[in-house]
Amino acid sequence: MYIVSVTPLKKGTFADSLSYFSNKEVGIGDIVTVPFRSKKISALVTEIEPLRDAKNAVKNAHFNLKKIDTHRGPSIFSGAFFDAARMLAPYYLSRESVLYNLLIPTPLLESYATLKKAKGEIAPRNSNIKQEKLIFQNHLDERLSWYKTYIRESFARKKSVFIVLPTFSDILLFKEALAKGIEAYTFLFHSELANKEQVAAYNALVQEPHPVLIIATAPYLIINRNDLGTVILEHESSTAYRSVKAPHVDLRLFVELWSSIGKHKLILGDTLMRVETLFRNDNHEFGDIGTPTFRINHPAKEGIVPTKIETGKINGQFQSLGTTMREMIKMVHEKNQRAFILTLRKGLSTITICRDCGTSLACEFCNAPLVLYEENKKAGRIFICTKCKRHAPSDAVCTRCGSWNLIPLGIGIEYVADEIKKHFPDVPLFRIDKETTTTHLQAERAGRAFYKSSGGILLGTEMAFPYLTDKVAYTGVASFDSLFNIPSFRTNERVVHLLIALESKAEIATIIQTRNPNEEMLEMMRGTTMLGWYRGEIEDRKRFKYPPFGTLIKVSIPGDSVMLKEMRTKLEEMFRAYEPDIFKATYRTKYKKDILIMILRPKRSDWSLPEFSPGGVLNPDLRALLESLGPAAIIEVDPENLL
Repeated sequence: MYIVSVTPLKKGTFADSLSYFSNKEVGIGDIVTVPFRSKKISALVTEIEPLRDAKNAVKNAHFNLKKIDTHRGPSIFSGAFFDAARMLAPYYLSRESVLYNLLIPTPLLESYATLKKAKGEIAPRNSNIKQEKLIFQNHLDERLSWYKTYIRESFARKKSVFIVLPTFSDILLFKEALAKGIEAYTFLFHSELANKEQVAAYNALVQEPHPVLIIATAPYLIINRNDLGTVILEHESSTAYRSVKAPHVDLRLFVELWSSIGKHKLILGDTLMRVETLFRNDNHEFGDIGTPTFRINHPAKEGIVPTKIETGKINGQFQSLGTTMREMIKMVHEKNQRAFILTLRKGLSTITICRDCGTSLACEFCNAPLVLYEENKKAGRIFICTKCKRHAPSDAVCTRCGSWNLIPLGIGIEYVADEIKKHFPDVPLFRIDKETTTTHLQAERAGRAFYKSSGGILLGTEMAFPYLTDKVAYTGVASFDSLFNIPSFRTNERVVHLLIALESKAEIATIIQTRNPNEEMLEMMRGTTMLGWYRGEIEDRKRFKYPPFGTLIKVSIPGDSVMLKEMRTKLEEMFRAYEPDIFKATYRTKYKKDILIMILRPKRSDWSLPEFSPGGVLNPDLRALLESLGPAAIIEVDPENLL
C-alpha cells in the first residue's frame, strides 16, 4: 500500500497537492484518475511513500484517504519539464497545478492511456555541460535557408531539432519551407490538429528511430526525444507567446528555462528581436549566429511612403481615407491587383488633434500620444500618456499653437469599411478581425477569397497577418498615430514590428496615413538600419526602469471607491521601499467597476531567475508582501499593458 501525492490537472481545484492511497505502485510523473468532490479528474503523481513510512501521519489526519481510481499510464514527461514548471510558478506567483494545466496539451491528456512510451531511456542531464544560447536576427528568408541546412547537419549527427512557433499559421509556413525531402521525419503539433491526429503523430514520433524535426507550439515540449539536440524559438518577438488566461505566462520563458535545465542548444530567431533580448545579447548572455542585422530590407519598390492624412468633412461627415490611399484603392481595382489595409480593433483608435493646426496631442515629457480616458463620472475625463503614464487634465491645450480647439478622433475598422463601400462600391472588400472572423476557419476562408479576387481590398487587424500567405501590391495603415495608443511600454517596439511585417508583404509600396510624416520612427524605417531606434529605446527604458532594467509587476484590486481609498493608503505604506505607482481606473466590462492599479518596478536582479538574469532571485520580502494581498488582488508579472 502506498500514499500518493498528486497535482490535479483540472482548472478550478485551487490545490497544488492532494493525497490518496493506492494498492499498486505508481511512478512519479504518471497520470492517474482520482475522485475529487463528486467527479473524477486527471492528476499528476508528484510523490510516493510506502504506507508503513507514513502510518502516524495517516492516523493523525482529519480526513479519510480515498483510493486512486485508475492508473492511466506511465510518465511521458522529462525531469526538465517538471523542474521548469516548478521554478516558473513562483516567478508568476502562481500554483504549480496552474502551470501544468497550461503546459500539458488537452488532447494528449485526454488520450493518455493510448500514448506510447518513447523508445530508449532519456539520457541523464549532465550538470557540467554548459548550455549554448544563441540569437539569430536576420530576415526570414535568410533564417529559413540556414535552418534547412542546419536540420540536415543535425540529422547527420543523429540529433533531432524542435522548432517552437507561436501560431498555427506560422507552423504551416515553416513546414512548407523546411520539410521538403524529410517529410517522413517531420512532425507537426498545434491546437488546430484533431485529437486523433495528435495522438497518432505523437505515437509515430516517439517510436521513430531516425532523428526528427518537430514543428510545434510551446506546450508540446512535453514530447520526449532522447536524441533532441537543438530547440529553436522562432518569431521571438511575437505577442502570441503569452497565454491568454491568468497568470498570462510568457511561454518564451518556459522554453528558455526548459532548454537550460535539459542542456539543449537554444536558438532565438526573428527579423528584429525584443529589446530586452538584444540587451541581453549585448551583455554576453547570448552568443549569436552572425552579427545581428539591423538592416532594413525594403522588398517593396517604393518602400514606406508616409502621407499626411487629408482629413476634413464631406457632407458633414469625417473622412478616414486621404487622397493617396483613395488613389491606391482606385489603382488596385483598375489594375486587378490586391491591397491590405491595417486598422485597429474597436476601442483602441482614439487620437486627439488640434482643429486649428492639425497637431496630435502628445506628452510634454516623452512625446508619446496622449489618450483620452474616462476615470469615472465624478472625476470625468483625463489624458494619460501610454508610455510614461503621466496624466494631463482634459482641458489641455495644443502644445504647438496653444489652441483649445481639440477634437478626439478615431479611425477604426468599421469606419474605414463603410467609407470604402461608400466611395468604391464596386471594389471587392474583405475583413479579418475578431468581430467578423471569430474562428480560424472563418479567417482562412476570408483570406482565400481575398486572394481569389481581382482588385480586392483586405481590411484587417493584427490577426490578419498570418492569413496574408502571399505578397500583395500595396499594404497600408489607416491611422499610424493610433497605433501608439496601446497602453504598453512595448508600444514603440510593437509598431516597429508591424511596419516591418507590412512592408514585407508589399510588392510596390507601403502607405502610412499619419498626421506627423516626420515621425522619427518613420524616418528610420525609410532608411537602412534600425540600430538608432534600438539605442534610443534602451535609453528610454533605462530612464523609466522598464525591462530589461526592471521587472514590471502589476497589481489590480477591484472594489468601491471607499474601499479603494483605504487600500491605496495601505499599499503606499506596504510597498514604500519599492516606489509604487498607484492610480485608479475603470474596469470596463458589462458593468463599470472601479479598480485600483499598482505598478512595481523592482530591479531585474530582484525579480528574476538565474537562467534569465545572472544572479537573479525572487526577492523573498517582496514575494511575502505580494502574497499577503490575498486572492482579491490580481497580480501580473511582465504585464502586456499597464492600465
